[in-house]
Amino acid sequence: KPPQAELTRPLQPVSSSSSEPFQDPLRGPIRDRLSYHMDQKTGSRPGIGTESILRGYELAVINGRGTTCRDPYVGGKQERELAAQFRAYSEEYRVRFTRISAIWDRLSGYYERLAVRGNEDAERMKLGR
Repeated sequence: KPPQAELTRPLQPVSSSSSEPFQDPLRGPIRDRLSYHMDQKTGSRPGIGTESILRGYELAVINGRGTTCRDPYVGGKQERELAAQFRAYSEEYRVRFTRISAIWDRLSGYYERLAVRGNEDAERMKLGR
């Protein structure tokens, strides 16, 4: 069980020196926080499969990306890379972490939809609409 100080410490951003758009999410403090989250209503510590924790993780990944800026003519390349990364995580961990794998599938779909929208926006810009 991690010490309380570790659970309340803010998460550090993923290093920008990595060539991957997103690092393996099942590491260190993130995994510990998912495993040891305390339910405020009951005072219990639900397991990693609790739906509210999994949804919170999904939203934290989406919100953790922050704001992005790019050339308006590029399209959804960044989002397509993220979609591929989450798809790879889902496939790698599908048997061992089925519920988190399902979230990575949803994240992959989310970023794929953003990529399509980015491509459509870029096409409209190119056509001057």
